[in-house]
Amino acid sequence: MVWVLVCVVGLGLETGVIIVLGRQVTRRYEAEAAGGPERPLLAPRDPGRVRAP
Repeated sequence: MVWVLVCVVGLGLETGVIIVLGRQVTRRYEAEAAGGPERPLLAPRDPGRVRAP
């Protein structure tokens, strides 16, 4: 019975995280389409930190 409770709580938390992250990404894309200020999904790369081959 405890395992069922643990699984249900885990699935609920996972679903909540997916919903929150999806809303953040959607908000960024909508801001980008509207031409407003948006935060980039990924930070720009710093050329000084890239290792030479």
